[in-house]
Amino acid sequence: MAKKTHQLDRIIIQLLQFQGLIRKEAEAQIQSEVYQLNHAEITQVKQHALHFGEGAKERLIENLLEKRREAFFFKVQNQLNNPLFALDARQAPQPAMAM
Repeated sequence: MAKKTHQLDRIIIQLLQFQGLIRKEAEAQIQSEVYQLNHAEITQVKQHALHFGEGAKERLIENLLEKRREAFFFKVQNQLNNPLFALDARQAPQPAMAM
């Protein structure tokens, strides 16, 4: 992630790591699910910028990203709460102890 990592992104990364992904895989999944805007959203942002200016464009982008970030967070969280995908903390592998 090029910019400062959002707090919710860090939490999502931790949840994805708990599911078994490594950090780079989790970051790539966040990049594709949250930060990659689709064609309709890009068109909406461009039209918004034409009517209201660059400041409004940035606010719209932040709002879009925040909604997508929250939706992805709830999706990942629901996967952990789903009994088919849940990892029980008691069954999670424990780190090996040094002798």
